[in-house]
Amino acid sequence: MFRFILTTICLIFLLSTNSIFAQSMSKEQEKVWKKRQKSMSVEEFKKKVEGYETATDEAYKLEKQVVSTTQVLAERERRIDSLEQALADAQNGAGSSSNAENSDSDASSSDGGDNYSKGTVYRVQVGAFRNKDLMKFVGHRRFHAEEDQDGVKKYTIAAFRDYWEADLFKKYLREMGVNDAWIVSYKDGVRVQIESVLSAEDQEMVKSGGTKNDDID
Repeated sequence: MFRFILTTICLIFLLSTNSIFAQSMSKEQEKVWKKRQKSMSVEEFKKKVEGYETATDEAYKLEKQVVSTTQVLAERERRIDSLEQALADAQNGAGSSSNAENSDSDASSSDGGDNYSKGTVYRVQVGAFRNKDLMKFVGHRRFHAEEDQDGVKKYTIAAFRDYWEADLFKKYLREMGVNDAWIVSYKDGVRVQIESVLSAEDQEMVKSGGTKNDDID
């Protein structure tokens, strides 16, 4: 879809610039324009030339924006493809483990030795259900689940040491239609309020709606 939109934009841009700036004049047209030039005052001619130069400069800037947008959307598409693959892996790679501790153990052995049951960890929660049981998927290293005292099962995907990496993942999930995705935090394997582990600077940025990730609006 992105590629189709970008191709259309590029075609419109090229056709418009060619029609405005690249038309060749016939001899008759050249004579007409020479007469018009002679009939113009110096000030009028100056305005015409400056207007043409401004339009040319704007066209060049638009061309650069099209190229930049193409690169950004291509990178976004690549990341979304990667996240879709991660979700597919989570659905198809179910294991036999039935608790969050085993899930953390799988993660620590599969993700370069990082033990996510220790220290501060941010996870992206995608649901909390009383009547839906997805525990059969918990054995997959990207999938985590826990059950509270009221019997509500809470499911998260992925684990991050950095809050803003988790924030970026959350935004990609929302782009893909997981509108209820949000970030939860853990300290030494225990779920805690996110304010207790975020720095004051990060808390202020979160409250103001800011972000450290520029490629997601």
